[in-house]
Amino acid sequence: MAKSPDGVASDRSPPAGRGSATESDDEQRGNRGVPKRGGRSEGRHPADYRDFFKRTFGPVVGTYASLAEEPERVAALDRDFLQFATSANSGPAGGPAEYRYEYLLVVTRKSAT
Repeated sequence: MAKSPDGVASDRSPPAGRGSATESDDEQRGNRGVPKRGGRSEGRHPADYRDFFKRTFGPVVGTYASLAEEPERVAALDRDFLQFATSANSGPAGGPAEYRYEYLLVVTRKSAT
């Protein structure tokens, strides 16, 4: 499991088409044939998870950037994000924090016409 400098680790599923030999097509695909992926992330504390997203996840980075001139709203977002990360933590009491996730991978192709 690879770790970022802040101690957040990620264990992601293999890329599309490279699933385990034991996975059936149904296990590898979600609704309408869209590949379903998942994994888990862990860190020392829910605040590590929040801070990791603040630095690396585009929509979260953009949200914080849009609030840069409003420190009270940044503080509220930090507080709410930490509350979410704390409640979503599935790790053992006392750490490390652990988060399971699932997402759909959608790939589009532009037609040649």
